[in-house]
Amino acid sequence: MKRIVCICICLLAMCSMALATDTTSFSGFTQARTVIIAETTQRSAATSVMTERLQEPFRFPYYELQHWEGALTPEDLNQETLRTMSSQYAADIILVPIVKRWYWTEYHHFWYDDELIDEYSYHLSIYAYDRRSDTFREFSVSGFDRQEASVLTQPRAILDDAMDKLMRKLPYKRIPTDRVIENTSSPDWFHGKIYSHTIDGANIPSAI
Repeated sequence: MKRIVCICICLLAMCSMALATDTTSFSGFTQARTVIIAETTQRSAATSVMTERLQEPFRFPYYELQHWEGALTPEDLNQETLRTMSSQYAADIILVPIVKRWYWTEYHHFWYDDELIDEYSYHLSIYAYDRRSDTFREFSVSGFDRQEASVLTQPRAILDDAMDKLMRKLPYKRIPTDRVIENTSSPDWFHGKIYSHTIDGANIPSAI
């Protein structure tokens, strides 16, 4: 009986230590940052993959994903619009996934001994507004290739690989640090210049 009591006391002590360690690691992040991943008027499988993958790092206790009903147009992708949206919905971070180019096709090519060939091209962007630093930034990744068909050249695999690269560019990680967040206010990457890309007849602004 004494042995059982000792084991229970040891287990309680271990749980208390683990809780104390977790509380210490969470110090400085007592309030989760509210995140909105805004949809746009674009509707495609590629945008769905981008939206799905964007949700991955934003989990409790550091972040709180807020559902937003609406659809931004290309003309809405500017700092003033996202600043107003951030204030209206009390969002700390607003992310907008945009597909500027997505092309994939599969065909037989006689130059490759009539092998099945996959050809693809993509240009994906994420527009990010951070209320803490009042900054508007664009993160992009692009690629093109022509390869023998395989599981690695199917649309989902290509988009996942592209999103892996794009997510590494985002300053928002699963477990954030003040240093990472504060560094986003550096003026080195934002000079207030705007230029436009055109997709489906619409102008899409880009922050440099």
